[in-house]
Amino acid sequence: MDVRWKKLGKASIIEIVGSLLLLLCIFLPWASITFEGMNSVSFSLINRALITDMFNWVYVSINEQTGWDVFNYGYLLFLFPVLCLINIVTQYIVRIPWLSFYTAVASAFAVISAYYYFESDRLGDISNIRMGIGLILTGIISLLFMIYVWTNLGWNYKKHWIYLAVALVWCIVSCVILDKFNSLQGVLCVLGFLHAPFLIYALLVATCSYFVHSRNH
Repeated sequence: MDVRWKKLGKASIIEIVGSLLLLLCIFLPWASITFEGMNSVSFSLINRALITDMFNWVYVSINEQTGWDVFNYGYLLFLFPVLCLINIVTQYIVRIPWLSFYTAVASAFAVISAYYYFESDRLGDISNIRMGIGLILTGIISLLFMIYVWTNLGWNYKKHWIYLAVALVWCIVSCVILDKFNSLQGVLCVLGFLHAPFLIYALLVATCSYFVHSRNH
């Protein structure tokens, strides 16, 4: 195992550590809530009552906003820890940078869902609520993770051009047909649409990479 670890590139190590940090954030407090007549209570994402209620709330909220009543979208919350674990193992065995991006997307989805969940009136009589360190750190790490992955993809565009091309086509198709789906396919279209800002960023990084390598040669 030590020999294998020494052979890992810097990018793989960074993405393994990033996934591990995201996984550890699940156990940190995501919110501190003061209910009427009670002391403050902290909730982590492993709290069974919390995740169960969030699970149902996500489904109801997405269904109300989109009308996509064919799939319980609360299941998407569980992609967060599952993809973190898969990414740690995968990056240790083989380098797949785009998997790290989708791991960060899953964790960002959990952060956004948790934030709006705590801001809703779902929890009843609340006198005070504060976002916990777990939610804040997960949001920051997710954003930095996405930026790092797309910086790497853009800088090494010659190596990852197939994925960049697939992501571009996925993004374009999603923008065209997004309003034509009302089911789980719609989620894939939304995910495809989310590639847009990162593709633009990767293009800027790739341009810098091109001029740097051209000057060096």
